[in-house]
Amino acid sequence: MSGNKQVYSTAINNADRLRWDSQWAEAMQEYQRALMEFPDDATARNGLGFCYMQTRQWQEALDEYEYILKREPGNVIALSKTAELYGILGRREEAFKAYMHLADLYSQAGQGQRAEAAWQRGVQLSPGNPEPHERLAGYYFGKKDFTLMIQERLAAAQGYLARNERVSARVQCEEVLRADAQNAQAHSLLAQIMGIQPVSGPLAQSSEGAFPSSENSTQTETPNKTINTHSGSNELQAFQELTGNATAQVSPSGNTSGGNTGIMGNMGSAGNYGGVNNANGSPLATAGNGAGGAGGPRYRIAASQVTGALRQAQTFQTQGR
Repeated sequence: MSGNKQVYSTAINNADRLRWDSQWAEAMQEYQRALMEFPDDATARNGLGFCYMQTRQWQEALDEYEYILKREPGNVIALSKTAELYGILGRREEAFKAYMHLADLYSQAGQGQRAEAAWQRGVQLSPGNPEPHERLAGYYFGKKDFTLMIQERLAAAQGYLARNERVSARVQCEEVLRADAQNAQAHSLLAQIMGIQPVSGPLAQSSEGAFPSSENSTQTETPNKTINTHSGSNELQAFQELTGNATAQVSPSGNTSGGNTGIMGNMGSAGNYGGVNNANGSPLATAGNGAGGAGGPRYRIAASQVTGALRQAQTFQTQGR
């Protein structure tokens, strides 16, 4: 009949003594005797699993630790051994998940150094995965180690960008810029995230200028990217945020083709942007003298703001970023 505490206690004591003397086979017999009394006992199964590991019986050891975790998911000893055994057996994805879980348990228990080691193990198992980098960044921020924090944030941003998770990548870059506003790598990554490539030549000019307009939308073109500034466009909002404060301008009606609105043009020379054909002399006239005619609201990005963004992109290219 099982459940005899005296038999169990004697077997555990004998097993621990034998294990101390590295008598693994004899120790395993004693742990198994203890399990005959209490089959779910974590102490006996932990000891048995350890003996299996010492004799390189990896799968048998894993079976013992997994048995414990099914009943005690928060058992740190069993979880750490399970993570290690997954790695030994080449089950990298399962090892990664186990180390991440282990790190969370250590972190919650206030054991920061052990959590750090587990996250670092996760990085080794899955180098491109942004999650351990992000956790490490938070840990280093708490320690006020901003150099390592920035390093891990940038690694996380690259990982998210590789997954095409642009919002998450952008958050990581923004956190870097909070600590180091001039960080070149963060700015370069942001340019990639926003889909704006460095300009390799002069802007393409159309017969209507650099910003041809239509009834409902305006597009800004570079050799590699077209930014649609249609009302409500997500790209417009993103471009505004990237350039700092690129506020769209609205021309209720009138001719927008009479003047040169290109990057290198004169904003007030001959069109209705305050030039000679503008009766009111205001920057946004309500009527013009050309073929523009009346139309719906048109949205424009100020040329000086676009110029700033493109100059920044040109700088990145020149510097090889």
